[in-house]
Amino acid sequence: MGVIGKIVSINIDGLICVEITDLTANIKIFDSYKICGDNLSDNKLEVHQIEGNIAKILLLYGNINELSIGLEIEQDTQTLLINYNNITDLKDQIINAFGFSLNNNSIDLGQIYKSIYQDTVKYDDFSSSVEIIETGIKMIDLLLPIIKGSNVLILIDDKADSCNSLNLNLMLIEKFNKEINYEYMVQSLISKSNKFVNKFYDNYMGIINSDIGTGKLITVMAENYKSIIENNKVLYTSIKISSIVKNEGGNIILFINDAISSFITFRDIANITKSEENIQTQYENLIRQIGSFKSGSITAINFATLPNQFTQNELQEVLRNFDSYIRIDNNGKINIQYLYFNQLFNSKNLGEDHYDTAISVLELLKKNKILLLHDYKSLNRDEKILINRANIINNFLTQAFDKSETKKYKYVTLNETIKGCKMILNGNFDNFDASLFYMIGTIEEALEKVKNYKKI
Repeated sequence: MGVIGKIVSINIDGLICVEITDLTANIKIFDSYKICGDNLSDNKLEVHQIEGNIAKILLLYGNINELSIGLEIEQDTQTLLINYNNITDLKDQIINAFGFSLNNNSIDLGQIYKSIYQDTVKYDDFSSSVEIIETGIKMIDLLLPIIKGSNVLILIDDKADSCNSLNLNLMLIEKFNKEINYEYMVQSLISKSNKFVNKFYDNYMGIINSDIGTGKLITVMAENYKSIIENNKVLYTSIKISSIVKNEGGNIILFINDAISSFITFRDIANITKSEENIQTQYENLIRQIGSFKSGSITAINFATLPNQFTQNELQEVLRNFDSYIRIDNNGKINIQYLYFNQLFNSKNLGEDHYDTAISVLELLKKNKILLLHDYKSLNRDEKILINRANIINNFLTQAFDKSETKKYKYVTLNETIKGCKMILNGNFDNFDASLFYMIGTIEEALEKVKNYKKI
């Protein structure tokens, strides 16, 4: 494609209106363009809305003072497209939002590039199979079982500099890299902080260099952390790469480390371009790429902290995009106010033992929440036992998410988690202090602890 049109207006915010003169051009949202001319071609542009024969294009890189009405634009054949070749060569690579390696400049990724635009998934492409992916994280496996092809959100209330969401992210990467038989994992690393990225990189390199199985992780990240456009493209690029492997008959685990930032990005772009409806359509189309299909599957595990600027209405607008979600507080405990699972959470898919145990745990935690509204001294003996039992089970479901010497994380099988919860629900530990169960692994650790502990 050559010249597609010329500039007819320029907004001070970098929004440019281009009259499309090539009526045969197949122009799409997020396609990239540049200004014609040797001295102006470094200006990088991207389409954000199309109305009739007018394309609204945003200036991503360059100087708006260099632009003027009448200048012609043409498609940029490489800069904002994804390198489509040799996906196998991307294993254990960190690439930017455009598909170029950041940690191995010598790698040859080929010369075929395709748009990040995602085509709509057809209904007939979806598969109805249900498969549970076990993570080794007690509260997730019990209360937020990850179903192949689902889009789940883990909200974490991070303490300052604790990086719990990063540590849990890496913990799951290590688990899946070693044990889950999926073709690839794709890490969508969105961040406004070099410190966060550096910590991820150091820990991630420790994972792939250790003897835990074959490396199969592709990390996509922005080079310019302050660019909402580039951060937005990180997510698009990650899903495009996942789609490529899925279409070849593969199953993908997609990790999105800061899901809320993606929503803020889309909202900010909508404000810049005044094209909220178009952006929302693109986002919904992006979400539809996640699922279980006849050709493979893409399972998205999203991690996020809640930004201060979000209202309850905005948060609900975000949460409705996920199949299920859970919120973990600063102490690593469940916040049952933010726990939601879809219609696949039933005894048929999970098995009766898992389903019944999970429902019993939730009922106990809800009763506890109501009892805590009353004066503790006014409660009867049975009610006080219920409160202690709820505290025990809440503590038992906590888990260390870092690899420090004092809190080396441990994976716990779902069967072990169910076994421990049933013992607690049956009252086996009603006479012991709940603190004994905090940040332990299996229930056997608790049994060792209570041997020499005085009953309450």
